[in-house]
Amino acid sequence: MARTGKVTQRFWGRGRSAWGYTYQDPAGRQVREFHEEWTKLDADQAMAARKLGLVSDQPTAVATTPGMTFGQASARYLVMKAKKRSLHHDRLHLERLKRAFGADTPLVAITAARISDYKEARLGSTVNRESGPRAYCGRDAQSGTGGATASDEAGRGGVGGYPEGAEDSAREGARGSHPLAGVG
Repeated sequence: MARTGKVTQRFWGRGRSAWGYTYQDPAGRQVREFHEEWTKLDADQAMAARKLGLVSDQPTAVATTPGMTFGQASARYLVMKAKKRSLHHDRLHLERLKRAFGADTPLVAITAARISDYKEARLGSTVNRESGPRAYCGRDAQSGTGGATASDEAGRGGVGGYPEGAEDSAREGARGSHPLAGVG
Protein backbone atom coordinates (compact mmCIF):
# COMPACT_ATOMS: atom_id res chain seq x y z
CA MET A 1 0.00 0.00 0.00
CA ALA A 2 1.40 3.37 -0.94
CA ARG A 3 1.55 5.80 1.97
CA THR A 4 0.69 9.06 0.31
CA GLY A 5 -0.45 12.20 1.98
CA LYS A 6 -1.83 15.54 1.04
CA VAL A 7 -0.87 19.00 2.26
CA THR A 8 -3.84 21.37 2.39
CA GLN A 9 -4.91 24.68 3.86
CA ARG A 10 -8.10 25.06 5.88
CA PHE A 11 -10.03 28.30 6.25
CA TRP A 12 -12.52 29.31 8.94
CA GLY A 13 -13.84 32.36 10.70
CA ARG A 14 -12.77 35.79 9.52
CA GLY A 15 -9.62 35.25 7.55
CA ARG A 16 -8.20 32.50 9.74
CA SER A 17 -6.39 29.61 8.12
CA ALA A 18 -4.14 26.70 8.95
CA TRP A 19 -1.78 24.55 6.92
CA GLY A 20 -1.63 20.86 7.59
CA TYR A 21 -1.67 17.40 6.13
CA THR A 22 -3.82 14.31 5.84
CA TYR A 23 -1.98 11.02 5.80
CA GLN A 24 -2.77 7.32 6.11
CA ASP A 25 -0.36 5.54 8.45
CA PRO A 26 0.89 1.94 7.95
CA ALA A 27 -1.87 0.61 10.24
CA GLY A 28 -4.49 2.12 7.92
CA ARG A 29 -5.55 4.93 10.25
CA GLN A 30 -6.05 8.40 8.84
CA VAL A 31 -3.92 11.06 10.49
CA ARG A 32 -4.82 14.74 10.23
CA GLU A 33 -2.73 17.49 11.72
CA PHE A 34 -3.25 21.21 11.16
CA HIS A 35 -1.62 24.18 12.87
CA GLU A 36 -2.42 27.83 12.39
CA GLU A 37 1.23 28.88 12.69
CA TRP A 38 2.46 26.45 10.01
CA THR A 39 3.37 27.46 6.47
CA LYS A 40 2.94 25.12 3.52
CA LEU A 41 6.60 24.12 3.85
CA ASP A 42 6.19 23.38 7.58
CA ALA A 43 3.19 21.14 6.89
CA ASP A 44 5.11 19.31 4.14
CA GLN A 45 8.10 18.74 6.45
CA ALA A 46 5.86 17.55 9.30
CA MET A 47 4.15 15.06 6.99
CA ALA A 48 7.55 13.79 5.78
CA ALA A 49 8.70 13.36 9.38
CA ARG A 50 5.51 11.43 10.15
CA LYS A 51 6.02 9.17 7.14
CA LEU A 52 9.61 8.42 8.16
CA GLY A 53 8.48 7.60 11.70
CA LEU A 54 10.35 10.49 13.29
CA VAL A 55 7.17 11.68 15.01
CA SER A 56 5.26 9.38 17.38
CA ASP A 57 1.52 9.18 17.77
CA GLN A 58 1.82 9.25 21.56
CA PRO A 59 0.74 12.50 23.19
CA THR A 60 3.51 14.41 24.88
CA ALA A 61 3.52 14.92 28.63
CA VAL A 62 2.47 18.22 30.14
CA ALA A 63 5.37 20.60 29.77
CA THR A 64 6.22 21.47 33.34
CA THR A 65 9.62 22.14 34.71
CA PRO A 66 10.81 19.10 36.67
CA GLY A 67 10.50 19.85 40.34
CA MET A 68 8.43 23.01 39.89
CA THR A 69 6.64 23.87 43.08
CA PHE A 70 3.17 25.29 43.47
CA GLY A 71 4.64 28.59 44.65
CA GLN A 72 6.84 28.85 41.55
CA ALA A 73 3.93 27.96 39.27
CA SER A 74 1.66 30.56 40.87
CA ALA A 75 4.38 33.23 40.56
CA ARG A 76 4.81 32.29 36.89
CA TYR A 77 1.04 32.50 36.40
CA LEU A 78 0.91 36.00 37.91
CA VAL A 79 3.72 37.18 35.61
CA MET A 80 1.97 35.74 32.53
CA LYS A 81 -1.37 37.31 33.50
CA ALA A 82 0.02 40.71 34.53
CA LYS A 83 -2.45 42.66 32.35
CA LYS A 84 -5.52 40.74 33.49
CA ARG A 85 -8.17 43.02 34.98
CA SER A 86 -9.12 40.61 37.75
CA LEU A 87 -5.54 39.77 38.77
CA HIS A 88 -6.28 40.92 42.31
CA HIS A 89 -8.87 38.15 42.67
CA ASP A 90 -6.45 35.60 41.24
CA ARG A 91 -3.87 36.62 43.85
CA LEU A 92 -6.42 36.08 46.63
CA HIS A 93 -7.35 32.64 45.29
CA LEU A 94 -3.71 31.66 44.85
CA GLU A 95 -2.89 32.69 48.42
CA ARG A 96 -5.75 30.53 49.71
CA LEU A 97 -4.52 27.61 47.58
CA LYS A 98 -0.94 28.11 48.79
CA ARG A 99 -2.16 27.85 52.38
CA ALA A 100 -4.06 24.67 51.55
CA PHE A 101 -1.47 22.85 49.42
CA GLY A 102 1.75 24.56 50.51
CA ALA A 103 3.92 26.79 48.36
CA ASP A 104 6.81 24.29 48.48
CA THR A 105 4.68 21.36 47.29
CA PRO A 106 5.79 19.94 43.92
CA LEU A 107 3.10 20.25 41.26
CA VAL A 108 3.14 16.51 40.61
CA ALA A 109 2.11 15.96 44.25
CA ILE A 110 -1.12 17.93 43.78
CA THR A 111 -3.27 15.09 42.50
CA ALA A 112 -6.94 14.94 41.60
CA ALA A 113 -7.66 13.14 44.87
CA ARG A 114 -5.95 15.88 46.84
CA ILE A 115 -7.91 18.57 44.98
CA SER A 116 -11.16 16.70 45.68
CA ASP A 117 -10.29 16.55 49.39
CA TYR A 118 -9.64 20.30 49.33
CA LYS A 119 -12.99 20.99 47.63
CA GLU A 120 -14.79 18.74 50.09
CA ALA A 121 -13.19 20.53 53.03
CA ARG A 122 -14.15 23.93 51.56
CA LEU A 123 -17.74 22.85 51.02
CA GLY A 124 -17.90 21.33 54.51
CA SER A 125 -16.84 24.51 56.24
CA THR A 126 -19.64 27.03 56.43
CA VAL A 127 -19.18 30.71 56.95
CA ASN A 128 -21.97 32.67 58.57
CA ARG A 129 -21.69 35.87 56.61
CA GLU A 130 -24.66 37.46 58.34
CA SER A 131 -23.04 37.44 61.76
CA GLY A 132 -21.22 40.75 61.23
CA PRO A 133 -22.72 44.13 62.15
CA ARG A 134 -23.17 45.08 58.46
CA ALA A 135 -23.91 41.69 57.00
CA TYR A 136 -26.22 42.95 54.29
CA CYS A 137 -25.37 46.28 52.68
CA GLY A 138 -28.95 47.43 52.33
CA ARG A 139 -29.96 46.36 55.80
CA ASP A 140 -29.89 48.82 58.65
CA ALA A 141 -27.77 47.09 61.28
CA GLN A 142 -29.90 48.26 64.22
CA SER A 143 -33.47 47.92 62.99
CA GLY A 144 -33.11 45.22 60.33
CA THR A 145 -35.42 47.11 58.00
CA GLY A 146 -33.03 47.58 55.10
CA GLY A 147 -32.82 51.31 55.66
CA ALA A 148 -36.61 51.72 55.58
CA THR A 149 -38.26 53.56 58.44
CA ALA A 150 -41.50 52.69 60.18
CA SER A 151 -43.32 55.38 58.19
CA ASP A 152 -42.10 53.81 54.94
CA GLU A 153 -43.42 50.44 56.08
CA ALA A 154 -46.77 51.97 56.96
CA GLY A 155 -46.96 53.88 53.68
CA ARG A 156 -46.50 50.77 51.61
CA GLY A 157 -49.51 48.97 52.97
CA GLY A 158 -50.90 45.84 51.40
CA VAL A 159 -48.94 42.71 50.60
CA GLY A 160 -45.47 42.84 49.13
CA GLY A 161 -45.28 46.63 49.14
CA TYR A 162 -48.27 47.10 46.82
CA PRO A 163 -51.23 49.25 47.90
CA GLU A 164 -54.32 47.40 49.01
CA GLY A 165 -56.10 45.88 46.02
CA ALA A 166 -53.38 46.78 43.52
CA GLU A 167 -52.87 43.16 42.50
CA ASP A 168 -56.56 42.71 41.84
CA SER A 169 -56.87 45.92 39.83
CA ALA A 170 -53.76 45.03 37.80
CA ARG A 171 -55.26 41.69 36.89
CA GLU A 172 -58.60 43.27 36.14
CA GLY A 173 -56.95 45.95 34.03
CA ALA A 174 -55.02 43.37 32.04
CA ARG A 175 -58.21 41.56 31.24
CA GLY A 176 -60.49 44.52 30.66
CA SER A 177 -58.27 47.23 29.21
CA HIS A 178 -58.01 45.86 25.67
CA PRO A 179 -61.10 46.13 23.47
CA LEU A 180 -60.86 42.47 22.47
CA ALA A 181 -60.10 41.16 25.97
CA GLY A 182 -62.71 38.79 27.22
CA VAL A 183 -64.23 38.27 23.74
CA GLY A 184 -64.50 34.58 23.19
